[in-house]
Amino acid sequence: TAALVICSPRTTKGGLSSETLAEIAKLQQRRIQFVAYVERGDGITFVQKALVCQRAGQLENTDVSLCIGVVVGNTTTGGNEIWPYTMQDNRNEAQKYGLKVPVVMIRRDDGTKLVKTAAESSTAGQGYTPCQIK
Repeated sequence: TAALVICSPRTTKGGLSSETLAEIAKLQQRRIQFVAYVERGDGITFVQKALVCQRAGQLENTDVSLCIGVVVGNTTTGGNEIWPYTMQDNRNEAQKYGLKVPVVMIRRDDGTKLVKTAAESSTAGQGYTPCQIK
């Protein structure tokens, strides 16, 4: 079992909000792994988004991150969504900056459903949404 963290801002532009960082800090205290949900856009590369999440989940004084994956929601609207979409790392940032977590993209509609389901099932008092990863 892992937690699902819906990141704010969703595009990670400017880094993660204090609320998202506080949520991740609670998970770190309990040593709970998490999957981060972010969205495409704002001029931030896929690797940069994933690195923000990986680093936010990093345990102090280690190179271990409790972020075990990043899900990127596509944001293309209407009939303009190209699917499947191939994420690319043309700048070789993943290797250059040490990205270790897997990153996947989901369709816009699926991302919307995921965020809605997470909001509806968030466990009061826990500060995170449990999810089963198989």
